[in-house]
Amino acid sequence: MYFVNKKKLHPFLYIRVFISASVAVLLLGGVSELFGWPSDTFHATIEYFWFVPVSLVLFLFFFHLTKGFLARTYDESEEQQAFIMHMSKKVRRRLNLEKDDFLRLQDDDKFQRFFHDTFVIFREGETEERNFDKLEERFDDDYPHKDVVKYVIREARRLRRKYKD
Repeated sequence: MYFVNKKKLHPFLYIRVFISASVAVLLLGGVSELFGWPSDTFHATIEYFWFVPVSLVLFLFFFHLTKGFLARTYDESEEQQAFIMHMSKKVRRRLNLEKDDFLRLQDDDKFQRFFHDTFVIFREGETEERNFDKLEERFDDDYPHKDVVKYVIREARRLRRKYKD
Protein backbone atom coordinates (compact mmCIF):
# COMPACT_ATOMS: atom_id res chain seq x y z
CA MET A 1 0.00 0.00 0.00
CA TYR A 2 1.54 3.29 -1.08
CA PHE A 3 0.11 5.66 1.53
CA VAL A 4 0.34 3.47 4.62
CA ASN A 5 3.41 4.05 6.74
CA LYS A 6 4.69 0.51 7.14
CA LYS A 7 7.07 1.38 9.97
CA LYS A 8 4.22 2.44 12.24
CA LEU A 9 1.73 -0.19 11.10
CA HIS A 10 1.93 -3.39 13.11
CA PRO A 11 0.55 -6.34 11.13
CA PHE A 12 -1.10 -7.97 14.10
CA LEU A 13 -2.90 -4.81 15.19
CA TYR A 14 -5.92 -5.55 13.00
CA ILE A 15 -6.07 -9.14 14.26
CA ARG A 16 -5.91 -7.97 17.89
CA VAL A 17 -8.65 -5.40 17.30
CA PHE A 18 -10.83 -8.00 15.58
CA ILE A 19 -10.34 -10.53 18.40
CA SER A 20 -10.95 -7.93 21.10
CA ALA A 21 -14.13 -6.69 19.43
CA SER A 22 -15.33 -10.29 18.95
CA VAL A 23 -14.75 -11.03 22.63
CA ALA A 24 -16.63 -7.86 23.53
CA VAL A 25 -19.59 -8.96 21.37
CA LEU A 26 -19.52 -12.40 23.00
CA LEU A 27 -19.47 -10.81 26.47
CA LEU A 28 -22.38 -8.62 25.44
CA GLY A 29 -24.18 -11.79 24.37
CA GLY A 30 -23.53 -13.27 27.82
CA VAL A 31 -24.86 -10.14 29.52
CA SER A 32 -27.87 -10.33 27.25
CA GLU A 33 -28.51 -13.91 28.29
CA LEU A 34 -28.27 -13.04 31.99
CA PHE A 35 -30.08 -9.70 32.15
CA GLY A 36 -32.11 -9.59 28.93
CA TRP A 37 -30.38 -6.50 27.60
CA PRO A 38 -30.08 -5.42 24.72
CA SER A 39 -31.79 -8.57 23.37
CA ASP A 40 -33.43 -11.47 25.10
CA THR A 41 -31.02 -14.18 24.03
CA PHE A 42 -27.34 -14.74 23.42
CA HIS A 43 -27.89 -15.64 19.74
CA ALA A 44 -30.08 -12.61 19.06
CA THR A 45 -27.41 -10.30 20.48
CA ILE A 46 -24.65 -11.96 18.42
CA GLU A 47 -26.77 -11.67 15.25
CA TYR A 48 -27.49 -8.03 16.02
CA PHE A 49 -23.84 -6.99 16.73
CA TRP A 50 -21.91 -9.29 14.34
CA PHE A 51 -20.77 -6.31 12.22
CA VAL A 52 -18.94 -4.49 15.06
CA PRO A 53 -15.58 -6.37 14.83
CA VAL A 54 -15.44 -6.04 11.05
CA SER A 55 -16.45 -2.38 11.18
CA LEU A 56 -13.78 -1.55 13.74
CA VAL A 57 -11.06 -3.19 11.66
CA LEU A 58 -12.20 -1.37 8.51
CA PHE A 59 -12.41 1.93 10.37
CA LEU A 60 -8.89 1.46 11.76
CA PHE A 61 -7.52 0.53 8.35
CA PHE A 62 -9.01 3.61 6.65
CA PHE A 63 -7.84 5.78 9.52
CA HIS A 64 -4.25 4.58 9.00
CA LEU A 65 -4.60 5.01 5.25
CA THR A 66 -5.79 8.61 5.57
CA LYS A 67 -3.33 9.46 8.32
CA GLY A 68 -0.43 8.15 6.24
CA PHE A 69 -1.46 10.23 3.25
CA LEU A 70 -1.93 13.41 5.27
CA ALA A 71 1.32 12.93 7.19
CA ARG A 72 3.25 12.41 3.95
CA THR A 73 1.82 15.62 2.49
CA TYR A 74 2.58 17.52 5.67
CA ASP A 75 6.15 16.21 5.77
CA GLU A 76 6.83 17.44 2.23
CA SER A 77 5.52 20.94 2.93
CA GLU A 78 7.39 21.02 6.24
CA GLU A 79 10.61 20.01 4.48
CA GLN A 80 10.11 22.72 1.86
CA GLN A 81 9.49 25.35 4.53
CA ALA A 82 12.62 24.27 6.41
CA PHE A 83 14.62 24.47 3.16
CA ILE A 84 13.35 27.99 2.46
CA MET A 85 14.12 29.19 5.98
CA HIS A 86 17.58 27.65 5.94
CA MET A 87 18.45 29.22 2.59
CA SER A 88 17.10 32.60 3.64
CA LYS A 89 19.21 32.66 6.79
CA LYS A 90 22.33 31.53 4.96
CA VAL A 91 21.92 34.06 2.14
CA ARG A 92 21.17 36.90 4.56
CA ARG A 93 24.25 36.13 6.69
CA ARG A 94 26.70 35.37 3.90
CA LEU A 95 25.69 37.99 1.34
CA ASN A 96 24.40 40.66 3.73
CA LEU A 97 21.09 41.08 1.93
CA GLU A 98 18.60 43.59 3.22
CA LYS A 99 14.84 43.29 3.47
CA ASP A 100 14.38 45.19 0.20
CA ASP A 101 16.61 42.69 -1.60
CA PHE A 102 14.48 39.81 -0.34
CA LEU A 103 11.32 41.59 -1.47
CA ARG A 104 12.79 42.03 -4.95
CA LEU A 105 13.70 38.35 -5.06
CA GLN A 106 10.19 37.45 -3.95
CA ASP A 107 8.71 39.47 -6.80
CA ASP A 108 11.08 38.03 -9.39
CA ASP A 109 9.22 35.13 -11.09
CA LYS A 110 12.37 33.80 -12.70
CA PHE A 111 14.09 33.56 -9.32
CA GLN A 112 11.04 31.95 -7.71
CA ARG A 113 10.93 29.24 -10.40
CA PHE A 114 14.66 28.73 -9.88
CA PHE A 115 14.20 28.41 -6.12
CA HIS A 116 11.38 25.90 -6.53
CA ASP A 117 13.43 23.83 -8.98
CA THR A 118 16.38 23.97 -6.59
CA PHE A 119 14.22 22.47 -3.86
CA VAL A 120 12.94 19.75 -6.19
CA ILE A 121 16.50 18.81 -7.13
CA PHE A 122 17.50 18.90 -3.46
CA ARG A 123 14.63 16.56 -2.55
CA GLU A 124 14.74 14.16 -5.51
CA GLY A 125 18.34 14.35 -6.67
CA GLU A 126 19.95 15.43 -9.89
CA THR A 127 18.98 13.94 -13.23
CA GLU A 128 20.29 14.55 -16.72
CA GLU A 129 17.39 16.90 -17.50
CA ARG A 130 17.28 18.62 -14.15
CA ASN A 131 20.50 19.46 -12.34
CA PHE A 132 22.19 22.33 -10.56
CA ASP A 133 24.43 23.24 -13.50
CA LYS A 134 21.44 23.77 -15.79
CA LEU A 135 19.79 25.91 -13.13
CA GLU A 136 22.77 28.22 -13.05
CA GLU A 137 22.82 28.45 -16.86
CA ARG A 138 19.35 30.03 -16.77
CA PHE A 139 20.88 33.27 -15.50
CA ASP A 140 23.16 35.58 -17.43
CA ASP A 141 26.22 37.10 -15.79
CA ASP A 142 24.49 40.49 -15.78
CA TYR A 143 21.55 39.18 -13.74
CA PRO A 144 21.32 41.45 -10.66
CA HIS A 145 21.26 38.59 -8.15
CA LYS A 146 23.65 36.14 -9.81
CA ASP A 147 25.65 35.92 -6.57
CA VAL A 148 22.50 34.76 -4.71
CA VAL A 149 21.85 32.13 -7.38
CA LYS A 150 25.39 30.78 -7.13
CA TYR A 151 25.30 30.70 -3.35
CA VAL A 152 21.90 28.96 -3.21
CA ILE A 153 23.12 26.29 -5.64
CA ARG A 154 26.34 25.76 -3.67
CA GLU A 155 24.43 25.47 -0.39
CA ALA A 156 21.79 23.14 -1.90
CA ARG A 157 24.56 20.86 -3.19
CA ARG A 158 26.17 20.81 0.23
CA LEU A 159 22.87 20.01 1.93
CA ARG A 160 22.05 17.32 -0.61
CA ARG A 161 25.37 15.57 0.00
CA LYS A 162 25.01 15.89 3.76
CA TYR A 163 21.38 14.80 4.24
CA LYS A 164 20.11 12.96 1.18
CA ASP A 165 22.89 10.77 -0.15
